[in-house]
Amino acid sequence: MNQDLQEQAPFSFDCHRCGHCCRVGHGQVWVTEQDVAAMATQLELSIDAFVLRFVRRVDGRLSIREESDGSCALLDGGNHCVVYEQRPDQCRTFPYWPQLMVEGNALEQAAGYCLGIQRYPSIHLVKEVLPQVYALMLEAGAAEISSVDVEPLHGAREASSLEVDLFLATGRRLLHPDPEMREVLRRQLQDLAQRSGYPWSHAPWARLLADRRGGWSNRIPLPALALP
Repeated sequence: MNQDLQEQAPFSFDCHRCGHCCRVGHGQVWVTEQDVAAMATQLELSIDAFVLRFVRRVDGRLSIREESDGSCALLDGGNHCVVYEQRPDQCRTFPYWPQLMVEGNALEQAAGYCLGIQRYPSIHLVKEVLPQVYALMLEAGAAEISSVDVEPLHGAREASSLEVDLFLATGRRLLHPDPEMREVLRRQLQDLAQRSGYPWSHAPWARLLADRRGGWSNRIPLPALALP
């Protein structure tokens, strides 16, 4: 990937191989005749057989078909592309598309389904929002822990960018063992993010922590927050 594009992007990206970008549906993945020939060869199919199974024509252009559930027809299982080595440029260059290289609805939507896109707020927004995150978590019954490493307790548990940034900025480790209340809290945090403009992402705690710790260190340090 072009290094200049990575530096210009308003996000950092580390592919999680989650396959979500292949299951969004309701769009087009444009391909050329050369793409079709290369993918057909990889699958050991004739071009006609490949086109019949995997290609549709939209406004005179060629696009990969979608299954009824919106998944790419070339997706095998949850995250395996059967033509990965010959995937089209549109897939190869995601998420560094022109419409995602600026802040806006397109980027917000992409970050909502792609676990690997990490966006970062301004320091002002961090100082304004993270104390509210702390208060919401305490109201939801989250318990603070201080003597046990956070990784074994959180592990693969789903977390939000707000929870992780709170931990990175304060060292406060909050744990809520009740799955039902955790879902309520997730919706509250997402609503706070949408109202405030704080970039929202949601992924397993350990992976999100690694992504955001690295992303913040490549920008500017998170400010130290004084919480009650």
